[in-house]
Amino acid sequence: MEKTIINSAKFLLLIWVVYSCKKEYDYPPLKEANDGAQISIQKLKTRLNALGTSSFKFKGGDTNLYCTVISDELSGNFYEQIFVKEESGGLYSGDKIRINLNNIYLVSANSMIYLDSVDVAKSVVKLSSGNTVTPKIVSMDEILSYSVSPTHSASLQSHLVQISGAEFKTNTLVPTFADAVGKTTINQTITVCEAGKTLTVRTSGRSNFAGKLLPKGNGSIVGIISQYNTTMQLTLRDYSEVKMEGPSCGAPTTTQVPGVFLNKDFNDNSIGSGGWTAYSITNSSVTWLTGTSSLTTSPYARISGYLSGNTNSENWLISPAINISDAKDPVLSFKSAAKFSGSVLEVFASTNYTSGNPTIAVWTSLSPNYALSPSSSDYLWTSSGYVALLAYKNAETRIAFKYKSTTSGATSYELDDIVVKER
Repeated sequence: MEKTIINSAKFLLLIWVVYSCKKEYDYPPLKEANDGAQISIQKLKTRLNALGTSSFKFKGGDTNLYCTVISDELSGNFYEQIFVKEESGGLYSGDKIRINLNNIYLVSANSMIYLDSVDVAKSVVKLSSGNTVTPKIVSMDEILSYSVSPTHSASLQSHLVQISGAEFKTNTLVPTFADAVGKTTINQTITVCEAGKTLTVRTSGRSNFAGKLLPKGNGSIVGIISQYNTTMQLTLRDYSEVKMEGPSCGAPTTTQVPGVFLNKDFNDNSIGSGGWTAYSITNSSVTWLTGTSSLTTSPYARISGYLSGNTNSENWLISPAINISDAKDPVLSFKSAAKFSGSVLEVFASTNYTSGNPTIAVWTSLSPNYALSPSSSDYLWTSSGYVALLAYKNAETRIAFKYKSTTSGATSYELDDIVVKER
C-alpha cells in the first residue's frame, strides 16, 4: 500500500528534490496513475527544450513522475535537497516515490534542471522503501566530457556514480573535506593517474564528515554528479563511500618486492585501489565488487550478470600501467573460481590503453588456464599458472579481465591474487 508524506515541505529535483522537514506517513487508498499521466525525466528535459524557455509550469491536469531517491540528508552533506533517478514506479536513499507535477515549476539554470515549489503533502507519495541503489561505474573522461558543451541534457547529471583509481590532490590550506569550524562549504579536487584530469568534490561544512582529513591514497569514490555551467561536481552521500587506501599514483606499493611488478590481492576491500579501473561497456548494474565467503575470509573480486535473472552485460577490470620494459621474463598469474553456466572470463594485455572505454585500445588475448569449467556444486579456486608476458615488455603494459553475460547464461566469477613478476 502507498504511503503519503504528510509534511508541507518543498521539493527541488535535479533532478534534485528539496524538502525542509521530516514527519510520519499515513496510509491512503492505493491509486495508480494511468500510462497517459506518466512522464519520464528525459521527456521533462525535452519539453523544456521544445519550449525554448528556462522555466515551465505544469497545469491543467495530472502528470506523474516515478523515480527512486538516491541521496538523503542523513550525513548532512545535502541540505533541503535529494537527488532521484529514473525508475518505473520517501525521502531516504532507496525509496521509490511518485511526484504529481500539477502546478509545479520545471526550471533550467546553470546547465542543470530541477523541479521547484513541490508541496510534499499534496504531490508526493512514497511507494516503497529499502530498494537497492547501485552506482554507475564511470571514468573521469566520461564526466568531464559534459563540461565542454554545458547543457542540462547531459546524461550523467544527477547520477550516482563510482570513480575508480582516484585520489585527492593535496590541499595544505584546508586538509579536510570542508571547514567544520566555520561551517563553510569547500571545493576539493580529485584526480586520476592520467595527467590533467581533475574533478571538483563539493562538501558542506555542516556534513558529519566535514572535519575528516582527506585520504592520501588511491582508490574509489562514490557520489552524485552535478554541474554548474562548465564545472562538473561530485557530492558525496556519506564518508563510508570513500575507499582510498591504495598507493598514490606513481608510488610503489608497500608490499613491493624485487621482481614483483604488480600485486593485487583485494585485501583492502577495494576494487580501485592501486590504480585499477572497473569499466562498464553494457549494463552498469553488473559491476566488479569485493567480497568473502564461507570458503575464504580473505577478500577477493567478484562479478555476476544474474540480477533476478540472467542479463546481458560486458564489464572490464583493468590494471594500472605496469612497467615491465626492463624485465627479463615477466609472467602473469592469478586465481579464479566460477559457478553457473555462461561466457568464459577473458584475459587480455595491452600496451596502448590509457583510460576510458577499453574497446578503443588494442588488446591481445592471453588464454591462461583459468576456471573454464564452473563447479556445479560450489566455487572451486583454480590457478592460472604462469602466463608469459615477453611480448608485452613495455612501460605502459596493462592487464584486463573481460566479463560477459547473456540472458542465456550468467556465470558468477571470483578473482584473486593477481601478480605480475619475474618467472
